[in-house]
Amino acid sequence: MAHRRLSDPEYRNWVTVGRAIQITRNGLETIIQNAADKYHTSLLANWPNNVPAWESRLKTAHRSRDKRKISWSNSDNTQWLAVGASWEIAKIFMAPLGPRKLDVVNAKTTDISQLLNVLEWSPRLTNGMFNTGVDLSKIADARSTRNLTWTILPTADWKS
Repeated sequence: MAHRRLSDPEYRNWVTVGRAIQITRNGLETIIQNAADKYHTSLLANWPNNVPAWESRLKTAHRSRDKRKISWSNSDNTQWLAVGASWEIAKIFMAPLGPRKLDVVNAKTTDISQLLNVLEWSPRLTNGMFNTGVDLSKIADARSTRNLTWTILPTADWKS
């Protein structure tokens, strides 16, 4: 059956797009994990050794204009000051994870939509997680396309 479906050009395109998303996600994984690790190491070296000070500074660093939308509940702030806890910081730059927050422990366990959120909402400049000239609207567009266009299909049959 799978071979018959591959003769359908629309299905082949759907499979190709899915694979492209997977390849993109895998490429972003290492870049974002390394940036999160470097950022966390910098915070440990330069910020006061207390959670309230970190929360205040992370709130300022978060790129959202509406600071009420920061996903503090994604993160375990008791781990922030520990070496190797970079992903607990990265998780505040993601959309709410709900019960999945315990399973999201590094970039490898994070889906592409949340990796794109980290890219979009994390701080910039030399003191930020990323020092990049990436057009943030392109990141938002990529996430929206993935979330609203490609993944709404109910099954691997690709047609709703």
